[in-house]
Amino acid sequence: MTRIDFYVLQTASESERWQFARRLIEKALGQGHQLLVCADSEQQRLSLGDALLTQQPEAYTPFRDIDEQDHGQPVVLTSGDDCAAQHDILINLGQTLPPYFSRFQRMIEIVIQDEQILQQTRSHWSHLKDRGYPIHHHKM
Repeated sequence: MTRIDFYVLQTASESERWQFARRLIEKALGQGHQLLVCADSEQQRLSLGDALLTQQPEAYTPFRDIDEQDHGQPVVLTSGDDCAAQHDILINLGQTLPPYFSRFQRMIEIVIQDEQILQQTRSHWSHLKDRGYPIHHHKM
C-alpha cells in the first residue's frame, strides 16, 4: 500500500514550496529513488523545471518533462494524467489526487499555509485516511 507523507511548511510562500520540493527531490535522488512530480498546469510544471535548473551547478538535478523522449532521467515532471513508468515516489503539487497515485510506493504532498492548499490537503487527508492508507505528518 502506498505510504503517504504530508510535509507541512509554516509559510504561505509558493516559492518556498518549490524550493522544499527541490530539496526533497535531491534527497530522494541521493537515496537512489525515481520520482514523478505532478503539477496542476503546464505553467506550474515549467516553473518547477526552472527551479531545478537554477540551483547550484554542483547540485544539478537530472529531469525531463513527461512528453520528452529521454527515458533515462530519474525525475519526470508532469501536469497531466500520464505517470510514465514511474512507480517509486510521487510528489503531488497539484490540487487533486492523481488517479494513479496508488501505483507508487510513496506519495508526498507539500503543504503551505495558503487557505486553498489547506482545504485541498484536508480533503486529500480524509479521502486517504478513509481508505486506510498509512499517513505520516511532518511539521517543518
